[in-house]
Amino acid sequence: MTEPVRVLILDDDFRVAQLHQGIVDDHPGFAVTGTVRSLAEARDSVRASRPDILIADVFLPDGDGIALVRESGIDAILISAADDAATVRRALRSGAVGYLVKPFERRALSSLLDRYIRYCNLLSGDRALRQEDVDRALAILHGAGEPVSISRSATEQLVLAALGDGEASAA
Repeated sequence: MTEPVRVLILDDDFRVAQLHQGIVDDHPGFAVTGTVRSLAEARDSVRASRPDILIADVFLPDGDGIALVRESGIDAILISAADDAATVRRALRSGAVGYLVKPFERRALSSLLDRYIRYCNLLSGDRALRQEDVDRALAILHGAGEPVSISRSATEQLVLAALGDGEASAA
């Protein structure tokens, strides 16, 4: 891809949207077309700026980000505190290329953006694809089995640090 990947960010919390924009802005090959705080604004922005990918929260004051992904037909990374399997499956069925559970580390979104641009490069153009090309693109997009994020609470981090490398039991 020679043109930057155009990104629209949708989150009702402007601070969270700014954090996501900062990650995208620091990432070569991507350009933020805008940040919006509602589904209504997102629909208008999708029509006006025609982004390549949407980074969106699931739960918004005026509706559901997953429904927007389904109706817009553009690639999307959904970011949400919703960690239930049904929501994740619904997001993926609706066309999301990625799903990050809040809170996540900055590198999780950055890594997903890296994989997304490589995926787009593999599937660009009008050439016929072999099955190996499709398999490779999907493996890249999905991290080929590598975890996208290891998000640990502060308490969990303290417990793990206290345990160190030694063995411990519940007793």
